[in-house]
Amino acid sequence: MAWRLSDDMAGWRRRRRVVRARCGRFRLVRARWA
Repeated sequence: MAWRLSDDMAGWRRRRRVVRARCGRFRLVRARWA
């Protein structure tokens, strides 16, 4: 179970990184439009 939890954490970290990049891109576009 421990290995499964660690794998899930790695996936969550990867997902979080993608979400953060998308959020930053969206913010840049918003600043450009504003």
